[in-house]
This record gives sequence, structure tokens and C-alpha cells, in this order.
Amino acid sequence: MQKLAVPAEPAELPAMISRNPLPSDQMTLQSDKGKWLMPFIEQIADTLLDEPLEYMFADHFRQRVVLTMLQHFAEEASARRADADSIATFLTHDLVLHYADEEEDLFPFVRLRALPEDELGALLTHLGEDHHRNKAMVEVITSALMQHPAEKAVHLSANICSLIQAYVVSENQHLTVENGVLLAIARIRLTPKDRKTISQGMKIRRGVIH
Repeated sequence: MQKLAVPAEPAELPAMISRNPLPSDQMTLQSDKGKWLMPFIEQIADTLLDEPLEYMFADHFRQRVVLTMLQHFAEEASARRADADSIATFLTHDLVLHYADEEEDLFPFVRLRALPEDELGALLTHLGEDHHRNKAMVEVITSALMQHPAEKAVHLSANICSLIQAYVVSENQHLTVENGVLLAIARIRLTPKDRKTISQGMKIRRGVIH
């Protein structure tokens, strides 16, 4: 049987709101050594929750920004306190919400609507295992980033740097599969009612509606 042809990812990312505390024409924060500019973690507008699949796609972009920053931390074996706090906040709040969006809303609906030829059963199981494994790594990484909060910089051990790099590789691969396969098929299979239910769950999770 012919496999389902999935559409390409959106050409443009949905609009996001910057958390940038600097002037609008200064879009990066410079590290202490002046050798690297930290990209911003954008905040997604709540209005995009009405389009839950596009919200998740935008969230994946934010995660890739975080992974770029983590890779830099591992290469330098250190991070500015403000940068470490920014990443720790994302990992303990934003990423937790995103995983819940997928595990509690997206995965069940895709599993319900997928056709046999989509061959998503094993893939969804694998993605869930990715979440479980990555959550364990994130817990250790976050603990390392939050150590010695009064100091201006966080110094990372060789073991933590290796763990960060393993997490970056794992999560990048995970995001590639979710964007290229899962979300692509979800855009075809999920009904308008499915999307509305997912949207409501995401809004409740974020306190947008009660």
C-alpha cells in the first residue's frame, strides 16, 4: 500500500513575542568573554494556542534555540548566571508544559486517528521513551545549572558537559522526527474537533482558560 505523502513544514515560523529585555534593535546577549552572542528564547503569543499544531511547531523552534545555548555551555564548561537561569527556567517550566501537551493531548489523538499505513504505533512509543529518557537528563542538567545561585558564573564538570552534549544530540533527533513525521501526519489526520480539544487542554495547562 502506498505510504501517506506528508506536507513540508511551514515555510515561516508563527509570530512570537520576545522576552528580550534589551532594545528591539539589540537581539542578543553577549557572554562575559565577548566571543558569543546568546540567542533569545521567544515567548509564543497565547493567540497561537488556537492553532495547537502550529504552537507546538513554534515551541520546537524555541527548543532548538535552547539546545544551541546548552551546546555552548558544554563547549565552554561554564555559563553566565543569567544565561544559566534562563535555560533552567525553560527546562523546568516551558519544556514540562510542552511534554504534557504532547503526552496528554497530541499523542493520544494522533494514535486514535492514524491509519495503519501511517505506521505510527512504534514511532509514538519511541517518542514517549525519548521523553522519559530526556526528562532524566534534564533533571541532572537543571540541577547543575542552578548550583551556587549567588555566583556570577556556573562552572560545569566534564561529566555534566558530556551529559549536556548527549541530551542535545538526543533532543535534536527527537525534534526532527516530530516535525518531519508526527506533526506532518497530525495536520492531515486530526479533525477540527480534535484540534479544538487539544487547544483547550493546552490553554487550561497554561492558565489561559479555566
